[in-house]
Amino acid sequence: MDRWDRGHFEAEARRDNQMILVSERLLSSLKDIETAQRGFLLTGDESYLGPYNEALPLLHGALDTLAGLGWALDGLPALVDERVALIQTGIRARRADGLQGAVAMTSFGRGKQTMDTIRVRIGNMEAAAQTRIDKTSRRARQHTLILTSLCLLALAGAIATVGVYSTRRRRETRLYERRTRESVARFRALV
Repeated sequence: MDRWDRGHFEAEARRDNQMILVSERLLSSLKDIETAQRGFLLTGDESYLGPYNEALPLLHGALDTLAGLGWALDGLPALVDERVALIQTGIRARRADGLQGAVAMTSFGRGKQTMDTIRVRIGNMEAAAQTRIDKTSRRARQHTLILTSLCLLALAGAIATVGVYSTRRRRETRLYERRTRESVARFRALV
């Protein structure tokens, strides 16, 4: 869309900024879940799972919001579900088999690989959003420059028109005054 539509530019920028905020919230929730799991795995203390229980419902809400913003999630929901399942497996292993069972379950590195893939996917989405924001900002600045230039050009035209009118008016006034003086002089000569 090349025509000037400020509302369109602003809506695009808001959508892309919201996408970045929501994706950061998603990552933050995943980190909270991982941190809570680690605390629980090390100590066996259920109170460490508080942030896990708080962050878990936020994940799908963030994914739904991203989808609602029109972003292609590129398998992200499945990756998030996989990461959560791996975390839950570690928690179950700690509860059932103690620290040794939890260490055995988490030592394969699948959780790290999944989280790294999630970070890359979200990073790509954020980079695409930032590119769109930058492009939209450039287009808005270009359109603003064009409109400003057109306004200045119109103003210069108006000033020139007033100048031409004023010059003509002065000439007409001088001509009228000269003719009036000449008529007065002829009249005096007659009287």
